[in-house]
This record gives sequence, C-alpha cells and structure tokens, in this order.
Amino acid sequence: ALHELKRDDTLATRWSVAAVWTAAVILVVWTLRSWQQAGTQLSPWLVVLAIGSIGGWLSAFGGAFKDAPIEGFETFKFFRSPALALLWSSFIACLSADYLYISLCGLGFTVATIETYKTFFFPNKPRGKFAGKPIQHPQLLTWRYRFAPLFAAIWIVLLGNIAVSLSEPTHGLLSRPFSQE
Repeated sequence: ALHELKRDDTLATRWSVAAVWTAAVILVVWTLRSWQQAGTQLSPWLVVLAIGSIGGWLSAFGGAFKDAPIEGFETFKFFRSPALALLWSSFIACLSADYLYISLCGLGFTVATIETYKTFFFPNKPRGKFAGKPIQHPQLLTWRYRFAPLFAAIWIVLLGNIAVSLSEPTHGLLSRPFSQE
C-alpha cells in the first residue's frame, strides 16, 4: 500500500508540473502575440535572441522534467536545446517576421535535429526511462538503418530549401545575411 501511495504522489506531482508547464507554454504564446502586436522597437537581433531561444527553453525544461528524475540533470543537454533553437530561429527570422512562427520553428527544428542525431549516432544507447534497462528488441536497432537514406534525403531537401530561400529576397524580421543584393 505504501508503494502505491508513493506512486500516486509521484504521479500527482508529475501531472502538476505538466499542468504548470502547459500553462507556461500558453503564456509564452500569448506573450509573443501580444509583444508583436504592441510593435516593439527593439533591434531585430535582440528580438530574435529573446524569442528565438524560447522554444529551446521550453524543450529544455520539458526534457528535464521528463528525463532528469531518471537520468539525472545534464548541463550540456539542458543548454543544447536553447542554443540550437536560437540558431534555427536565426535562419527562420530571415524568412518570417512572425514571432510565434520563429519561436515554434526553432523548437521544431531543434527537436528534429537532436532526435535525428541521437537516433543515428547513438543507436545502441537507451535513453530516458529506458536507460540502464535491457534492450527488449535489439533487431530494431539495425532495422532502423533502413530508414537512414530517407532521413538523409529529408534533411538534404530541408537544408537545400532553406539555402534557396535565404538567397531570395524575403520580408523576414532579419536582413538576409546570405543573399547577394
């Protein structure tokens, strides 16, 4: 009975934290929309610095919430998401002036980058709640390599499209540092 009580307390705590995190995401979305509608007069680079890493911070705190109780806190992993989100958001800000789109694209591309990296460069390392546990289906570790050409093709098309888009005139928040005008 004590084990069940402890499990219920842990579950309640995790759901409470998840509710707070969800409320924070909603607040961030509302704040970004409000901030843009207010017409801030800050440098576009300061705006990208502020909003570009937001998606990464959401990912970092969400990942820490999910994995830290099991794996422990890892400083590099925590700050990797905001840094990558800022990088991706800098590219997206050349193509869009919408704060929410810039932030969400930064988050999405960050998750795609990290998950692709972990899956194909560390295929035998169970992560998160599976860390330290035996691999139940080891054949899947080699089976996933059948999809590697598809993943590579998707990344090549994606990066090619970003390169072509940055070479064309755009109306993004940032000037086009890579175009020849």
